[in-house]
Amino acid sequence: MTVYANPGTPDAIFTYKEQYENFIGGKWTPPVDGQYMDNSTPVTGEVFCRVPRSNEKDIELALDAAHKAKDSWASVPAAERALILHRIADRIEENLEKIAVAETWENGKAVRETLAADIPLAVDHFRYFAGAIRAQEGRLSQIDQDTVAYLWLLHSYRGCRIGRSRDCQRIGHIAAPPRDMLSICNSVTDLRFPMKGILALRDRKLWGVFQPR
Repeated sequence: MTVYANPGTPDAIFTYKEQYENFIGGKWTPPVDGQYMDNSTPVTGEVFCRVPRSNEKDIELALDAAHKAKDSWASVPAAERALILHRIADRIEENLEKIAVAETWENGKAVRETLAADIPLAVDHFRYFAGAIRAQEGRLSQIDQDTVAYLWLLHSYRGCRIGRSRDCQRIGHIAAPPRDMLSICNSVTDLRFPMKGILALRDRKLWGVFQPR
């Protein structure tokens, strides 16, 4: 059985920085009000880094970045969007062990589970939707000048929405419908989340926000 050294120790395969910012619009951005909080691990109870204590001002910045990216992302062909999701999956898989250890340190789950289930399933999730994008079909009907209703079918995945805007989308199926943008609009989100996003950004900038807890 492999025993992993605690992050920050000499033999660790992954080490956290002392402090993180919000990741908005493709760059690390300090919280608007300058507030931070300690982030402790349930493994030992020790504080291992500081993260932003964000509020609605930071969310507005994230939404502005997502709206800015909307039109350009909507024009990306389905085949290219599928390739981007495959690349995200590849980057996560290439760094699977590091991300699994970071996941365990952040949420206290046994590393055997993050190595064998959580992170591999995240990889599979992206690859599933990369294939589903190529087979997307659906219907669209106009309700009034500003509102449409649409139904899309992605094999076993079905979604239906009515509305003018889609500000907040969870990563995963967000890249499948052609006009969904990448945006996480939480006050707190797991610190391991930006790790997956940053790896993907080496190939293409998917604007939005990744905010650590």
